[in-house]
Amino acid sequence: MVAALLAGCALTPPPPHDEVVDQALPKGTHIPPQWVADPGRRGTVTNDWLPSFNDPALDAIVAEAIANNLDLRQAAAQVEIARETVAVVGAQLRPQVSAQFSAATTRDKDQDTRFDSPRAYAAVTWELDLWGRLRAQPAAAEAGSQATALDYAYARQSLAATAAKSWYLTSEARQLVALAEQAVTIYARLFELAKVRRAAGKVGDLDVAEASASLNAAQSQLRAVQSAYSEARRGLEVLLGRYPAAALKVAETFVPAPPPVQAGLPSALLERWPDLVAAERQVLAAFRAQEAARLALLPSFGLSLAGGCPTGCSRCCA
Repeated sequence: MVAALLAGCALTPPPPHDEVVDQALPKGTHIPPQWVADPGRRGTVTNDWLPSFNDPALDAIVAEAIANNLDLRQAAAQVEIARETVAVVGAQLRPQVSAQFSAATTRDKDQDTRFDSPRAYAAVTWELDLWGRLRAQPAAAEAGSQATALDYAYARQSLAATAAKSWYLTSEARQLVALAEQAVTIYARLFELAKVRRAAGKVGDLDVAEASASLNAAQSQLRAVQSAYSEARRGLEVLLGRYPAAALKVAETFVPAPPPVQAGLPSALLERWPDLVAAERQVLAAFRAQEAARLALLPSFGLSLAGGCPTGCSRCCA
């Protein structure tokens, strides 16, 4: 009979996806059945996007950033906490067993007697989940755990993307420094040439002054890009968990870039976006939590079995 009742009291299914979307969007919003930029061009996007760059230095940078990021470690700890919470909440569906044992000794000095009073107690309780409240709570915890794990995956992907972007921006800054150094060398030669031409009577003082101004401008631009390069390296070092000493070695040139992502894939990418899927799990967790709170208003039924040895019953406990 209990099994039949438990099977008949299934959890309320969550609202359909279309209903949730209609409640979230303004009235009159039209959503096309599918997103296709170019029906003639379709393909797939793999999850392992980092190896497609064929850059071992980039792989090492991303791995170091993931290993040393404290916020990511905290997110990983939150995932473990959420998983343990699911186990704790799910334990309410199982019978609860408790036991207690104690002993006391009383001695009468006048009569030189001793009284032992051991006490033992054990109980088994089990709440019948007739309405589904105890099942709704683990379901809410499970959905919340999945959302937490997806948030961690999104944070990990975001950190990898940020590290990759910072790596390429720092490499770009280094190449700009090299170009600025070449410009300073060229303008310095032009300045020396202008002075030689003035001594030969080919040009006047104005040409020498213009060459000097160009050299000063090139030197000023070099100091600016050197400062930007130093800041870029320090920012990347902080992201990697290093001391910001601007001592990181950066690639001098770019590796060949992978081919661009084909058009016609935004819908498939959105379905795999961890933060969007986490939002769906959070909606489901909120729905299950609301269901558990509503069912808590109903009466609860349970079975209990308790027994033990009363205080002072030394004969039965011997």
